[in-house]
Amino acid sequence: NMNHDYLNEDDPLYDPSNPPTNTFQDNSPVSITYYNMTFTQLFRQTEYFFDGAFSGSFVRENLEDRIGFRARLKMPRSGIQFTLNVYLDEEGLNVTVPFDSINDNGNFLISTITVYRNFGFTVKDTIPGYVFIPDGIGALIRYNEQQNKNYSKRFYGSDLTLQAQDVERPLTASLYGTVQGINQNAMMVILKNGSSHATLAYQSHGTTNIFNRIYISFEYRDKYIQRLNASGTSTIERVQAEKTPFDIHLIYKFLDGDDANYVGMANHYREYLIRENYKLNKVEAKNGIPLHLDVLATENKSVWYGRETFSMTKASDILSWSEELVQLGINRIEATIHGWQKYGASRTSPNYGSFESKFGNPWDLFGKPNLNVYYATTPLLGYQGSSGYQSKDIVQNQGSELILLNDYYLIHPTKAYEILNQHHNKVFYEGARNFSLESMNILYSDHSNGILSRENAIKEIQKLLSISEKTAVSHAFDYLFSADLIKDIDMYSSQKIIFTDTVPFLTTVLSGYKEVFGRNGNFFANTQNELLRMIDYHVYPNFYMTSESAQKLLNTDSSFIFTSKYEDWKDEVVRQYHFVNEALKHVQDASIQSRIVLYPGVVKNTYSNGVTIYVNYSGIDYMIDGINLEMMSYEVVL
Repeated sequence: NMNHDYLNEDDPLYDPSNPPTNTFQDNSPVSITYYNMTFTQLFRQTEYFFDGAFSGSFVRENLEDRIGFRARLKMPRSGIQFTLNVYLDEEGLNVTVPFDSINDNGNFLISTITVYRNFGFTVKDTIPGYVFIPDGIGALIRYNEQQNKNYSKRFYGSDLTLQAQDVERPLTASLYGTVQGINQNAMMVILKNGSSHATLAYQSHGTTNIFNRIYISFEYRDKYIQRLNASGTSTIERVQAEKTPFDIHLIYKFLDGDDANYVGMANHYREYLIRENYKLNKVEAKNGIPLHLDVLATENKSVWYGRETFSMTKASDILSWSEELVQLGINRIEATIHGWQKYGASRTSPNYGSFESKFGNPWDLFGKPNLNVYYATTPLLGYQGSSGYQSKDIVQNQGSELILLNDYYLIHPTKAYEILNQHHNKVFYEGARNFSLESMNILYSDHSNGILSRENAIKEIQKLLSISEKTAVSHAFDYLFSADLIKDIDMYSSQKIIFTDTVPFLTTVLSGYKEVFGRNGNFFANTQNELLRMIDYHVYPNFYMTSESAQKLLNTDSSFIFTSKYEDWKDEVVRQYHFVNEALKHVQDASIQSRIVLYPGVVKNTYSNGVTIYVNYSGIDYMIDGINLEMMSYEVVL
């Protein structure tokens, strides 16, 4: 139960101006929403286990094989039932709801389940601290300001089968956290199962609420619009007939001391992923950090007789670049080649079974000591005018509609694996050993033949990592952290007004265990700030390169590349690389152990090998620990 001592006049936290609170709802271990199918209007109704004059019933028993209990719960109004398991193990406090235990009650159909909504709550700003949210690279909401604002977002973005794509940065990892006294006490909550169907909600204290609370709701059903004719002029609103199949499993981990902060959470989350058999191995320090290049090989454009493929970069060009860059002090180059497939980059997915002849000979790039090549693919997307897949391979919503995303159909993940694996077996013998999985920041369900939950879709998508010898991933969610290389990682949060800080959570998880690259440096708006951010966040440089001028890409699907010619950018690539390398070469195989904001815009990062890096984003010089830290610069202490 929640402690309501602050409502007593003798309590130090008592404040007669506090708004009223609902002790029945606050003490409910679970709450649900449900649909009453006898109503003409379909809407979710909220129900708490303790709901005013009504209380739910339960049958409780101790678990025989572990410390904990099992409770069979029956909600007071709807009569919906499910089983709640709570137990302790070496990971922490576990809370589960098995899918098979959830029973609707006649016309009352379960929609969402929320467990322990108030676990870890705080009252107003009585405790210094914050909540951590995995929004983009990571974000904090501090308690010390009256926000009067709420936050809600689904993990891993919208289910594209059912909703439009969210323009904001998604929740990128399956956890959240709350800190009560920085470096004193913290709780991190890992969503072991069910995160892909979960929504994270935060309610801040304000004029109508004295609590700061963060919690998860899991969605089993939603309503949808069913078309009654092809044009969509006649529709009907329906509720999903069958529940989406997934188990709920939350792990509450309690941290204290130096671990009671978002850096401690990141390090514990990495350890958890390793125990879950994610391929996170210590990076081997080499002669300088790597440089990543996205390279456009060929593209196509509309002409009077159809579409014409043209060359932007040949294999021999990439080899020449790598040899020149080595002479300029860049000893390791990772290259992802786009448009290597027949007919070029755009409007060809998911066909990756042969090379475009205009690219040249891929064997020219094979087995080079300073160059590692990945061939870009978008296995989850099929261009609507392309071949290589069938209509039965496309995912559908509950209304049996095929799902399009910007002229590309969403391919069922199982079929995406089959198609890409077949193509790999062909191009392997032409010199393609490694694939890059592009546009992987999408996740969706399928309702074409039963229900493929997003939870099961993740398992199918993870199989894509096993096709090629090495795999790079662009815009990776945490379930793809087993990739050999991660690029285009988020460098910002959604920067919503409620956020007080953007923090490098994702890259802290990966620091020392994975080589991570940022977005393309030739598209930076504020170059110096971005370079300092890369050093602060432990992210390596990345550029988009072509041999030909980007002017050739006007009126093509690659027109977003507005400057990319290697000869124009070579000097700047080398300059930016060495600026970042002089800092991060000392910590290639080290993980971030502490990150402290000393002053506004001034950060001190301490690594596991004892190296300290100071970063000054501000326009003011500082003297710190005997070091003259100039404005818009960094200093490394070995």
